[in-house]
Amino acid sequence: MNIKELANDMRPYLLTILGFLVLSFIYFSPLIEGKVLPQGDVTHAVGVSQELTDFENQTGEESEWTNSIFGGMPAYQIKGGTSYNVFLYLNRLFRFGLPYTTVAILFVYMLGFYLLLLSLKFDKWMSALGALAFAFSSFNIIIIAAGHVTQAYAIAYMAPVIAGVMLTYNKKYLWGGLLTMFAFGIEISTNHVQITYYLSMVIVIIILAQFIIAIINKNYNEFAKATTVLAIAAVLAILPNVMQLWTTYEYGQESTRGQSELSVDENKKSTGLDIKYAMDWSYGIGETMTLLIPNTKGGASNYLGNNPEAMKLADNQFGEYIAKQNQYWADQPFTSGPVYFGAIIVFLFVLGLFLVQTAEKWWLLAATVLGIMLSWGYNFQVFSELFFYNVPLYNKFRTVSMALVIPALTMPLLGLMALKEIYEKPEILKKQQIYFYISLGLTGGLVLIFYLMPATFFDFVSTNELNSWNAQILETPEAAGQISSFIANLETVRISIFKADAIRSFIFIILGAGVVYLFSFQKIKKEYLLTALIVLVLADLWTVDKRYLNEDNFKKRPFVAKNEFPKTKADEFILKDVDPNYRVLNLTRSPFNDGVTPYYHKSIGGYHGAKLGRYQELISSHIELEINAIYQTMKNQPEKLNAVFAQTDILNMLNMKYIIYSSEDHILNMNSLGNCWFVGDYEVVENADAELKALALFNPTKTAIIDKRFDSVIKKLPETEYFSLDTGYIALSSYKPNHLIYKSYAPKARLAVFSEIY
Repeated sequence: MNIKELANDMRPYLLTILGFLVLSFIYFSPLIEGKVLPQGDVTHAVGVSQELTDFENQTGEESEWTNSIFGGMPAYQIKGGTSYNVFLYLNRLFRFGLPYTTVAILFVYMLGFYLLLLSLKFDKWMSALGALAFAFSSFNIIIIAAGHVTQAYAIAYMAPVIAGVMLTYNKKYLWGGLLTMFAFGIEISTNHVQITYYLSMVIVIIILAQFIIAIINKNYNEFAKATTVLAIAAVLAILPNVMQLWTTYEYGQESTRGQSELSVDENKKSTGLDIKYAMDWSYGIGETMTLLIPNTKGGASNYLGNNPEAMKLADNQFGEYIAKQNQYWADQPFTSGPVYFGAIIVFLFVLGLFLVQTAEKWWLLAATVLGIMLSWGYNFQVFSELFFYNVPLYNKFRTVSMALVIPALTMPLLGLMALKEIYEKPEILKKQQIYFYISLGLTGGLVLIFYLMPATFFDFVSTNELNSWNAQILETPEAAGQISSFIANLETVRISIFKADAIRSFIFIILGAGVVYLFSFQKIKKEYLLTALIVLVLADLWTVDKRYLNEDNFKKRPFVAKNEFPKTKADEFILKDVDPNYRVLNLTRSPFNDGVTPYYHKSIGGYHGAKLGRYQELISSHIELEINAIYQTMKNQPEKLNAVFAQTDILNMLNMKYIIYSSEDHILNMNSLGNCWFVGDYEVVENADAELKALALFNPTKTAIIDKRFDSVIKKLPETEYFSLDTGYIALSSYKPNHLIYKSYAPKARLAVFSEIY
């Protein structure tokens, strides 16, 4: 083949990739106008890493510790330092210099799934259809809006990894092994372990399926050869990532995802997260219908008043109150939007269960069912507990609804396999029309029934809402009738939201199924089939995605710069303090979900998915109580604030010098103990439980609490007369996040206590 022929062969593929690029820019077109997309997690990441960034810019050094959040914590999960990991460079290379947090993500979504389908010998335009279906799945777009950048890239590289695995088992050992190595190496380098964990589950299912096939066909040598190639590829993918993986593992042991030193909760079986905390974001069993009907449970957490069409059905008597109710009515704490795969894609998936006869169908079905059942969390408690307590590392992760990334990959793939069967053998539907009608009935027919009888199949009030209103009825029985009327009217409004999307999904299914049916009876040509499906699938997903990430999300750059980290008068005053290392409590924000305060100050709170475990236990046992005492006193009896500060021993030990309680005002805590201090006594306690308990009743200026585990340290202390409270001093003389220098003087041996978490 000469260069000209090669160029001609490559042209449609290059044009398709160029189309992905253009489509990515069209979706994020406000960027071309100079606007930017404020993304919450990106903003928080900048805020909590600002101390590290400033330090690096000023000194050229890197610090693996920061004091800017949660009183101090390791920095390697906040801001990555210099790395020579080849896969990190490849990750950057495949972004082609595109805007990192927006356009590049969408482009890599499409490119990765396109590569998967091409590797499975799909038609180039059918591969493009699959790429669009995967990329524009609603969850993939919603996480871009939220700024979950590492999660998005980890999802984007799932498909190329599966492509490498499948190529290897299809006897393309060299290319399959190389693709697996590079794709899996990049996947790991994205540093979103939970997504990589779900991907590994899918790979294990594939290997088990291939093992069963090997037993049936007695192809043990081929299975062993392919599996060996994949094992080598996995090792080569992991090796350059070892430092990142090891530090993540090491930190995990000390974080909220590790095992606690406390024995207070003797019923806790988990060596990781508490199961209740881990299952907080569990997808409802009925809520799973969002895969087919996006607004099955109302969409994103938002005020109903923002939906003028639905509010037309609100009774004037209750309109004001209904407008303030949540448009989302399932039982997750809140959500940015539903997981929606596309009505046509779900139809094709169901059709694939009947038409696809290859072995791939079974592992795709198994992975799909596994992902959905894991996402149910506490709504399928027996299954979830089985995994949580028995499957290695599973209890290190939370937000179990994230497991839907598995069917987000497998359902479009099986759906496209069904389309491939029809595309290559149009007569298949003539011979098996019954399967077409069953699939149409299980999707379009079911959706139509839901539309006609929504209240028969779904609840339109959440459990929490119902419990709240029932409590009101018990307190004021005379209001029972009015509350019941209000609930009925609220249900009417919410049903209208559901029905609008139900009929929408029905129309898309009928159109998509109709195109497939016409093609199978040779009423339309192949190119028209794929063109029509591309238009329909893209129109379906694009319009749903635009509900959650649209032009309104973008802001002019000066506006974002001004509002991302606004410097208040309180900030400006506090920043005049020449003390290099004090801490701030900001009550104008939720302290422990706050990535803005650390931009300017060393914060008592912060924003991170895995705080140090001991600090979280301190928060739960003492800090939250002390913060609440401060807040209530400021609200009701501000004149008694100094008296309260005298009792907030833990915050005082953490060197909480300032409290911000409005954008204009702050309070100086005169009881803050500073960076370090001498104490005149110590109390030895039995264990970590006793340590935590003792903190409730002691004077931190006079006494230190010491676990008897540190007996070797205690033995170094003089037994008598080693204290003299009026002699000596100790003070911080130089501060860097990675190097604190103290100056001290004492005529006798003294016991010093430091405010540092380190």
